Amino acid sequence: MSLDEKTASYSVSLQLDGATLGQRTATIELSGPEPSQVVLSPAMRQMGMTGPEALATKVDEGRYEARGEFFSMLGGWEIAVRIDGPSGQEVATFDVEVVP
Repeated sequence: MSLDEKTASYSVSLQLDGATLGQRTATIELSGPEPSQVVLSPAMRQMGMTGPEALATKVDEGRYEARGEFFSMLGGWEIAVRIDGPSGQEVATFDVEVVP
């Protein structure tokens, strides 16, 4: 699963190794200025729930990975990719449907 979004300074691609419960790996590809930090923040707005934030680590130029249990239940989730860069903080938001 690969999703794409743009912010003012970045083109952001989010790839999940699956939209299911359990340990997941998220790969974030960025084109734009070098960020100082990239953080994933999952939320299930309908239920007022948030998952644990995950700090992404740089694995290659413009490529970051985060691992964790992002989803605590099935249904519609939103993953915010927060990018701290030279122009300040920018957020790309992705909708994910978590299935069994």
